[in-house]
Amino acid sequence: MKTTFIIIIIALIFSLVCVIRIAKYGGSVIRPDFRKALERINRGNMFSFLIENRFWYRSNVVGYYLIWFMWLFIFITLLCLVII
Repeated sequence: MKTTFIIIIIALIFSLVCVIRIAKYGGSVIRPDFRKALERINRGNMFSFLIENRFWYRSNVVGYYLIWFMWLFIFITLLCLVII
């Protein structure tokens, strides 16, 4: 049980870091420039050719918003628990 909890916490931290990096390099939290952000993140990476792949690009966009909404939901839930 402890191991599962630790893995979940680590995954949440890494997902938050990914969202922050894309928002920082993309210029906005709500509508970042994904192409610019992904090019900056993958600079010097051997998988940088994946930016040209349309499926990979769209999956990053969808993943970004899913993680962003997950963190927004966690924040609102914790806020409601504190208020109640």
